[in-house]
Amino acid sequence: MRKRAGALYIEDHKLLLICEGDQGFYWTPGGGLEKSESFDEALKRELIEELEAKLLSAELYISYEDNEADEHVNYYLVTMELPKVPPNGTKFY
Repeated sequence: MRKRAGALYIEDHKLLLICEGDQGFYWTPGGGLEKSESFDEALKRELIEELEAKLLSAELYISYEDNEADEHVNYYLVTMELPKVPPNGTKFY
């Protein structure tokens, strides 16, 4: 079963979603755990890779297994320092 960590960043009653290029869909930041990596480590790494953001705090919001996708997901409510300009063609919504 694949393991995934996701970030829920809420500011001014808005949830941060990202989109890269012209993909036409949006998602919360995060991604799969690498070998021997914890959920916390994956969350920090993914936020740096996707957003160039520094994680300040993370509180587990929900943990669930998606049997159809063969995935275990932990979503965290996070606070972070975001760059003023989104990196690498990423758009913030």
